[in-house]
Amino acid sequence: MTFRFLLALLMAGGAWAQSPDDALSQGRWLTASQAQAVEESLRANPEDLGARGKLIAHYFVNQAREPWSQHVFWLIEHHPESPLAGSKFASGALPADPLNGEADLARAKELWLEQTRRHPDDARVWANALRFCSQAGCDSEVKERLLIHAEELGITKAELAVAGEPPTRIRVGGDEQAAMQVKKVDPACYPSQALQAGIQGVVRFAAVIGTDGHVQDLQVISGHPLLIRVAQEAVRQWVYRPTLLNGKPVEVSTEIDIPFTFTEGKKASAPPPADAARSSSETPCDGRTFTIGVAGSLVGGSVAPEQPVTRVRVGGNVQAAMLVNRVEPAYPRDAWVEGTVRFTAIIGTDGHVRNLQLVSGPPQLAPAALNAVMQWVYQPTLLNGKPVEVVTTIDVPFTLPASR
Repeated sequence: MTFRFLLALLMAGGAWAQSPDDALSQGRWLTASQAQAVEESLRANPEDLGARGKLIAHYFVNQAREPWSQHVFWLIEHHPESPLAGSKFASGALPADPLNGEADLARAKELWLEQTRRHPDDARVWANALRFCSQAGCDSEVKERLLIHAEELGITKAELAVAGEPPTRIRVGGDEQAAMQVKKVDPACYPSQALQAGIQGVVRFAAVIGTDGHVQDLQVISGHPLLIRVAQEAVRQWVYRPTLLNGKPVEVSTEIDIPFTFTEGKKASAPPPADAARSSSETPCDGRTFTIGVAGSLVGGSVAPEQPVTRVRVGGNVQAAMLVNRVEPAYPRDAWVEGTVRFTAIIGTDGHVRNLQLVSGPPQLAPAALNAVMQWVYQPTLLNGKPVEVVTTIDVPFTLPASR
């Protein structure tokens, strides 16, 4: 799990002297003496979640179960809604300790169940509780209890998976996204300096289309600097039909190409603005008319033929909420390691896993994880009402049983 989304969240209660992301990152590299100094500071101000985040990360990476578990217990009891409580450093299980591993895990489970009872309407708490079970390897009974209780409260699996995160974002090809366009504004003119220099070419943008269909973000990928400005001004006014993933609007990451070619004497796709006669220091436009093409969008005033979307990329947490049949992997008898096996997966339009590519994880555990995940089944993913294939990430955690 990444923590960039934590920056956008406001903590209810606890105070952050720095971002959760920074605190967790810095905590990984604390020395023993630095950790002790942070402990002393925390005793004076227990609500300093930044300091607590450093210690949780420090003890996690140094395999110090006792202090790690005590800080995690405090966090669950006092701030179950916090992003820190849902982070991998607070949710991930340490290697099993025969003295207190099972006891710690059982206590954490009960604390999370108690918090879901205390906060029945807080999706952040429910999401963190289920993240804990996913990371720490809770038994299926506990997971089922959480899911059933959540459904009784009207909280959907999707809400549990994405609570506290930015809106779901998928990637769609430029030609496919162009078929969703409902408003297009052509570049106002051909930049005069580019015209004088004989510059033609394509300006390519990486765009984020919001859930309302408006262009939210526009980053230049390539293109001549003299052509970029007028292209940006035009594309920022474009509007698309909202993209629906399983019936809910999502953000779209796509690419937009604006080709500039000139043939003097032909009518421009849009007339120059009324103030085009100003000097080039005030406006990049030239008063003459030239052809400015717009690729993959509107052609001759009509919408380009619709290109069917066949595959989209969906985040692992979002796709996990669509899982309807999960087969747990069998722990290899000769494997004395633990960790998380990560795959890049392609989910077919029927919800079955079509392809798995190993990304990372202990080699001894990968075959067992692959055999299990290939049997998983998801609800079909619908993009604008039509089933599509999904590219996603799947994590399979392995924790050694205490009996080993």
